[in-house]
Formats: sequence, C-alpha cells, structure tokens
Amino acid sequence: MPEARKRSFVIRHPYLTQIFLAYVIVYAWFILRVIHAVFTSSRYSSSPEEFIFSLIVLAIFPWVTTYPIILTCYQVIALIIAIRGKPLPVMEAAHDVWTIFLALSFHLALISMRYSVVFYADWSVQLVNDQTHTPIRTGFQPFLLVLCIVCSAAFLYVRLKPLSEIPPLLTVLCFSCIYLGNAIVIAWTIQTFRPGGPENLILLLPVTAVLLISAKTIIMKIHEFHSQAHQAPQAVQAAGSGVLAYLEKILSRARNWPLLALLGLVPVLGIFLLILVLFGQEPNAAIKAFTETSDWTLSQRISPPNTYYDEHYLCTVAAGGHPAIVKPIRDGVRGGHRITVNRQLLIANAFEQVLEEKAPKAHRAIRSVYNRYGFPLSRLVRSRLAADAVWIAMKPLEWLFLAVIYLVDARPEDRIAIQYTGRRREDFTAG
Repeated sequence: MPEARKRSFVIRHPYLTQIFLAYVIVYAWFILRVIHAVFTSSRYSSSPEEFIFSLIVLAIFPWVTTYPIILTCYQVIALIIAIRGKPLPVMEAAHDVWTIFLALSFHLALISMRYSVVFYADWSVQLVNDQTHTPIRTGFQPFLLVLCIVCSAAFLYVRLKPLSEIPPLLTVLCFSCIYLGNAIVIAWTIQTFRPGGPENLILLLPVTAVLLISAKTIIMKIHEFHSQAHQAPQAVQAAGSGVLAYLEKILSRARNWPLLALLGLVPVLGIFLLILVLFGQEPNAAIKAFTETSDWTLSQRISPPNTYYDEHYLCTVAAGGHPAIVKPIRDGVRGGHRITVNRQLLIANAFEQVLEEKAPKAHRAIRSVYNRYGFPLSRLVRSRLAADAVWIAMKPLEWLFLAVIYLVDARPEDRIAIQYTGRRREDFTAG
C-alpha cells in the first residue's frame, strides 16, 4: 500500500477534523454536565421539549465557541509549518479566507447584538435605549470598504498566483497592501474591543486570524522564492552598477521583502490620500473616521443622551421607528424613564386601562399571554425599519382599540391624552 494512504485521517482531512473536534469537545462537556446533574440532583428530569432544544443548541453551539478557538490554534500550527518551509494543504488558501470571514462575522454579530450598534448613525444622532453609535464615521465607510477590498485583492493575488509569474516589485507592493489591511484590522479591534466577560474574546478573533495568516503568507512566499532560486541558480543579473542594478539586487533577495514592504506603504498611502482629496475628503479623514465618533475606545465626541422606550410593549417599540411613519407627538414617562410616544401607543395604553377597569379577569388573561409571547417578539425589534413594520402591523388593532374606547368612555380623547403623563384626569378637572 502506498505510504500516502497510510496517513491518518487528521493529516488527510485537517479541515473536517477541526469541525469534528469542535463537536467532540462540546458534546463531551454536555455529557459531563448531564452526569453531574444526575448525581447531584435527585429531581433531575428532562422533558421532550427540553431535549429537542438541547439538540438544537448542541448543533449550533460548537460553531460559536470551540470552533473559532480551534481555527485560531490551527493557524498558529500552520504558521509554524510555514516557518519550517514545509508544504501546506492545497485548500489552505480557501481555508484562510473562510477563517477571516468567520472571524469578522462573529465580531460584527457580537457587537451588533451586545451593544445594539446602529452603523448608519453618527455621533450627533440621538438614539434610543441601549443603542450605540457607529464605530466608523459614516462618511468614511465607503472609502474604508474600498480600501479593504483592495487589500483583500492584493492578498488573494499574491496568495494564489505562483511567485514565478509575479514581478518582485509587485510582490512587495502586495505585501504593503497586506500590511495596510493589518493596520486597519488592528485599529478596528482597538476601537471596538471592550473587556467584560469571556465572550468578548471573540472580538479579538479577526486581528489574531489576520495577523497569523498574513505572516504565514509572507513567509510562504519567501520560501517559495528561495525554492525557485535553488532550482534555477543561473538567473541573469542586471548589468552595471547603476541605481536600477542596485534595486534589482535588493529585490532579488526575498528576505528583504518584508522590510521593503514597509517602505512600499509610502506610495500606497500616498495614492490613497490623493484619492481621498479628489473625492472631497480631508487628508486626515482616515484618523477622523475613528475619532469623530462616540461610545468607543478612540472616540472624541460626546453624543446626545439616548431616549428610552419600554421594550416590553410592541406599540412602544413601534414608537421608535422613523418619525415620518410612526409620527411621534410628545415625550412621556414610563417606569421613571422619558419615552417617545405616538398616538398608536396612547390608544393602546388607554385600551388596556379600559380593559382593566371593565373586565379585570379578561385583562389578566390577555396580559399573561402577552407577557409570554409579546415580550420575546418585541426584543427582536432592533432597528427603525423593524419598528416601522410593527407600527404598520399594529394599525388594525389600533382602530379596534379606538372603537372600543369610544364605545365605553364618555370622554375618550381625554383618556387617550392623559396616558404616560403620570397624572389622572381628575388632576386636570379638580378645582
């Protein structure tokens, strides 16, 4: 049997092994937890619903816990292999792209959910509840996106194309773009990272993955150049002792490329700054992209205080939509917080008040059902567009509530107007 067939499954399928290992670790942890619960609690039981929910969680949990850690550890191992000059799997480039994509996706998902980031809101925009302003000034976001695309294209070009087909100077400039991409990721991580719990370590995944993969790529290309030079030692050198000959001599030494790439950052940044100026941006726009923000590490602006609305109530959530649609009319008070109210919210609260007065048992039953299902639904409304959709969906109920109020109350508009003022109608009519 050929020696290649005797390789272990781990060597032949390293990427499948990573996924398999992620599930093994999580399943082992889950089994140990179950065994511990069985032996420490005499009343331990599991319903079919809990069992199905556990299976769903176990199917997803490894992808957001152990798998990112395993990916990072693999990149460290791959870097060591590259330093030793040993070959890596054929699909290594695709795996690198997958690693960076997954790390960035986890990073964006975490800050979006944990800090309720509104990426289209600059520091001067007043937000609601626990929302956070964008970490990158909106006016610079298109340029940053283009810059990231250029750096990614340079990485893929030098990573996938054989070095024998790339001029040395172009290779150095590609390395310069890789350095620039690393600087962007480092600045982004400094801006968005906040200590506070082990889950926040996910925010370090992109910078760790990008640095490891960049170093591995540069080292692999240096070894590739040396391997080609060893196979073809009769390479023709430039004649003479002029500047071109000196530059050609420097570029012919691959060990100089990482340092030359630092020098290559000067023309790369110069071209980028020229493009910024041509499009009406300031030369220091890249710096202001991080500093002209609020709520983040490098921010130098103070945003207006957020307004609050009660997320327990779907109508109150809808009041957080675009003003042109939900039509806020004034501020109100609920639970000690200042909230924004619109007519739909006032009508809904007035209807609940009528229901509580006229049919308390029905009110308790309806409130119980709502507390069970309405609150989880309202927590899903995290954007103005979603709030607009809720406002539109609640419109038929608003008309029904209004009809009931007009049928049972002698002064329906007074009841509606008094909602969320902290006062009663008697306070206005007394004296």
